[in-house]
Amino acid sequence: MGADKRQGRQRRNENIKKLLPTKWIIFCNGEKTEPNYFNKLIEYLYKQQSTQIANIKYFNESPSNLISRFESYRQTLNTIPINEKIIFVFDKDNFDDFDNAIKLANRKYPGCFVAWSNICFELWLCLHFELYTSTLTSAVYNSKLTTKLGENYERKLKNNERLFNLIIENDGSLEIALKNAKKLMENKNTIIPSKSNPATTVHIAVSAILDETKNT
Repeated sequence: MGADKRQGRQRRNENIKKLLPTKWIIFCNGEKTEPNYFNKLIEYLYKQQSTQIANIKYFNESPSNLISRFESYRQTLNTIPINEKIIFVFDKDNFDDFDNAIKLANRKYPGCFVAWSNICFELWLCLHFELYTSTLTSAVYNSKLTTKLGENYERKLKNNERLFNLIIENDGSLEIALKNAKKLMENKNTIIPSKSNPATTVHIAVSAILDETKNT
């Protein structure tokens, strides 16, 4: 009887999850760029204020500490929403715990999306315009975005709340970014993330958000 009750409860929870809209919990280790991007991306896709769809938080932390921050956040909740989906967003930059953080997130939160980039999130932004396969520095990506967006990216646009919108308004394309990232990551599944440059899995998280909008 106990097993039957558990199975019945699980079926009920699954049915409820299908009826409830997804609540995205997005933890970023970038203070402005990543949160601003996802905020406007969700508004663009859902056609409503992102606060109704997502809880986006940022911390100036290493990737591993970002995962720990999420654990602390979980402990403040009375109950864990059954309709939540988790996205961690962080870059390689100069962090030594990059690979371990990816493993930690996947081990502790199965089914989460680890949207990592090597070497920086700006790689993902540049993929909205064209495919890049050569190893570049953050400064070069910043320069390319300055050219594409028509203003100094690092000084004026990096922290702009409308960064996603500016990319779209300047002939960037989310569809192109998804295709470019998928192409970039072909045959890289067996490569250690910290050794794979350029590389990103942001497109997997973005694709999941896009898929959810089709069900609303």
